[in-house]
Amino acid sequence: MINLYIKNPKTFSKIEASLKTVEIRLNRGFIKNLNLKINDKIYFQYQQEKCLVKLTNIQYYKSIEECFKDNKLEAIYGETISIENLYDYYKSIYKKSLVKFEIMTLHFIII
Repeated sequence: MINLYIKNPKTFSKIEASLKTVEIRLNRGFIKNLNLKINDKIYFQYQQEKCLVKLTNIQYYKSIEECFKDNKLEAIYGETISIENLYDYYKSIYKKSLVKFEIMTLHFIII
């Protein structure tokens, strides 16, 4: 089964609590080659902790702005946040790559 690693413990906790139900990844490298499909089961992993989820939808966007307009920000971040702060958050993670690559959203439910 596929493991997708989560670096931030707060993010992992939001996934476990079903507060965060959309994961954003750049569609490149390892992620692009996974060939994920709706109904696939994957693990989100933080250190040794794992959380099993089922993918309910997968979407692709040309820009992070387009992604934000099409999804609930709370589902992406796991709590209320402004679009400006969410953009700054992802910019801090992905830096210049955020504008170079297609965005993939993984919608999921805990199983």
